[in-house]
Amino acid sequence: MGTACPFCASEVAPDLVAYGGTCPKCLAEIPGDEAPTDPGVEVRKKQERSDRLRARVPVVVAFVLLFGLVMCTGATALTVVLWPKPEVAELLDFDTMDFPMPEVVTGPTEPVPVAPEPPKPGKAVKGTKGEQAGKSPNPSPASPRPDPAAPEPEPAPTAGPRPKPGNVDISLGAPKVRRDDNRTITDPEEIRMMIGERMAENIPGLQVCYERRLKVDESLSGRWALNFTVQKTGEVSDVSVKGLERQDAELESCITTIVTERWRFSKINVQQPVKRTIRFSR
Repeated sequence: MGTACPFCASEVAPDLVAYGGTCPKCLAEIPGDEAPTDPGVEVRKKQERSDRLRARVPVVVAFVLLFGLVMCTGATALTVVLWPKPEVAELLDFDTMDFPMPEVVTGPTEPVPVAPEPPKPGKAVKGTKGEQAGKSPNPSPASPRPDPAAPEPEPAPTAGPRPKPGNVDISLGAPKVRRDDNRTITDPEEIRMMIGERMAENIPGLQVCYERRLKVDESLSGRWALNFTVQKTGEVSDVSVKGLERQDAELESCITTIVTERWRFSKINVQQPVKRTIRFSR
């Protein structure tokens, strides 16, 4: 049995009334009792906008992250370009300067003869019969008595303190640089004098490296170029040692270690590169 259309009252199929459709008689659109309810045009548009916004969120997040990365990279590059570089003075090439300084580091000197040890008590001393009897084989003549009328001899000048090995007088008529670790030297000429004086004192200390290598290679000799930079604090950096006639890795490594760890200078207001050629010879 059929069901009537709600518009024209003609008989239609039950499914048409239940699920909706077009009436075959009046062509009206039957909504249907079980058909989904239409939320309306405004609701559908609002839902579509919400769906589009959710779809754009990953794209916006990715763009923000990419923009931040580009900005950080640009700021870093700009900082590197515009950051003021440390001031560095011109190279002090002591090979071209008239500055008294040790040029040659020599090998070990001749060994000093050792005096014989005195005889230990309890042991017989070998000698002639006269010596064993307490007689001196070569008696010394009696010392003459001084003449009271003779003038007294002048005392011999006493020797002053010996200079330390390797010290060189580099005053050249000008006063030496005053050593004050708390003072920062700013005058270029005073910086040159200070570095020259300290190098003159320290270069002889490289002899220990040369003596150590001579025990392995007795023919080792030649010239080595020493380059380093005096930092503002007085410490030494960027040390390089290069053989001009020949190379010796262990000698160069020893010199580099000593110069880096032991050489110290006064504080200066600008980094100062230094060059000096040193000859090692027996």
